[in-house]
Amino acid sequence: GLLDDILKNDVMDICFVQEYWLLPQMLHVLDTVNDGYISIASSAMGPAIKQGPLVGRPFGGVAIYVRKYLCNDLRCIVKEDRFIVITIGSVLCVNVYLPVCKQIYAYLNALTSVFASLSNFIDMHAGYEVIIGGDFNFQSNDGHHGYASLQNFMHQYSMKICDDLFHCNCFTYFNEASNSKSFIDHFAVS
Repeated sequence: GLLDDILKNDVMDICFVQEYWLLPQMLHVLDTVNDGYISIASSAMGPAIKQGPLVGRPFGGVAIYVRKYLCNDLRCIVKEDRFIVITIGSVLCVNVYLPVCKQIYAYLNALTSVFASLSNFIDMHAGYEVIIGGDFNFQSNDGHHGYASLQNFMHQYSMKICDDLFHCNCFTYFNEASNSKSFIDHFAVS
């Protein structure tokens, strides 16, 4: 599949993945994608399956693939529904899957909760370089509440968003049926 093709490309040591929709008991299949990597993964499906038969799509889970030669320096700090935090040497890597804004107050509360948790982990690893990447579910647009929250968070940790490194008319999301596209996946670094 596409993920295997990306990992076979042999140009990256770490790969962030979101929205794979696996049940908790199926996360082991992520380790079968490519022999050169291990996966650190969490499923967001646990609460949904506890409520009975699955209806619709709950949000989808996050994983980080790390090339096996880096495993001696790898530590998994936390695995949550919306983010995973690991360290490799003195680099703190965070993969996020932020919520979609459907109702502003609930959305801002969810963002505040995620950013507060991430702040705790960053503070516990003072002196580490920080890489945050993933599906932020918003474009880099000053008018979006999520982007404003991200900017405040990044300012607190002297981080920069890396969108300007892509000198193209790029998009990270595309819906063929509606022909809609957007740039909602981002990286930020310290």
